[in-house]
Amino acid sequence: MLIKTEYHPELASQFHLQDNHRRAERIPWENYPVSVEEVLPYRDVIEKIYDTFPSEHDSDHDSGHILRTLIYALKLSRYYEGQGYEVDEEVLTWSVILHDIKSNHHEDREDPDNHGFMGAVYVEPFVKSGFTPDKARQITENVRWHNKPPNAVPAEVATIEHLILRAADSLELGRMKEERTIIVFVDEARQMAPFAEQLIAQTVYQFQGNTFDNITRAALDAGLLVA
Repeated sequence: MLIKTEYHPELASQFHLQDNHRRAERIPWENYPVSVEEVLPYRDVIEKIYDTFPSEHDSDHDSGHILRTLIYALKLSRYYEGQGYEVDEEVLTWSVILHDIKSNHHEDREDPDNHGFMGAVYVEPFVKSGFTPDKARQITENVRWHNKPPNAVPAEVATIEHLILRAADSLELGRMKEERTIIVFVDEARQMAPFAEQLIAQTVYQFQGNTFDNITRAALDAGLLVA
């Protein structure tokens, strides 16, 4: 399965990164490790949300999508932290886990991209009871705005965690039945795209299967995770 990557750095301007331009050097992703043990604690909650209630989600927004997005996000987070950014990985992790929680509730609506807003309404009471007010607000707003045009995102929402969520989610576009193009707007995601292509190919389109064990195994093979 051929998946191509398109790079649109102009979409990143509102995130105020110190360096938005295309890099000449290769990012040594091996210097920013993420272990299997770091994603393992979230297995049950991801599978419960996205596999136990399949009517809540379309087939492109299952537990496999969430797990792969989480792996990309944590990898990007480690890189940005290495560049001096302060990333709240708790906010980032739960934003990733919850961002598509209402992904199947757009089919009969005038706005086909409304699942982010509906998801925010759904998760807000939960996150308010489980996180500090500031973290709850950030997670809710990340869910709300994750699939809206980047230039529509309010300035107070355009945090490094929101950027990473969107960048990681964009790496999954290659899995879509109607789409085979990964569109990225930061160079870090462009450089991660070949790893995402390999992971998608091995878990969505090949025999290994779209399960937690198979995805983590394929991520180890791709160098996205370490044992």
